[in-house]
Amino acid sequence: MLATIKSLGPIRFGLYLLTLAVLPFAFIVDIDAETDWLTAASAIVPTLAVLLFFVLLLDALMSKVFAADARQAGVTTPHRRHMYLSLAGGLLLALVWAPFFRTLL
Repeated sequence: MLATIKSLGPIRFGLYLLTLAVLPFAFIVDIDAETDWLTAASAIVPTLAVLLFFVLLLDALMSKVFAADARQAGVTTPHRRHMYLSLAGGLLLALVWAPFFRTLL
């Protein structure tokens, strides 16, 4: 487990932690909040969720590119695992936040 976390690197690990931190806010975000801390959550967190979704997809794409490059060199790398983790995080974000964004439309 510790080796897997070390193989992620600090930036990717922070990306996954931030993704997990944004997920619970999907259930408490209120579109009509005008006061209190829910205003900040309702304005900032959905935007952050969209940005994280696209960053996770970009990370999956770049992991696929690096995995293909490493395969040509004959080196085994953990890029495939990183790609699947990023895709799983993006799918999880999309599933959890879909009801909120559906109400906006």
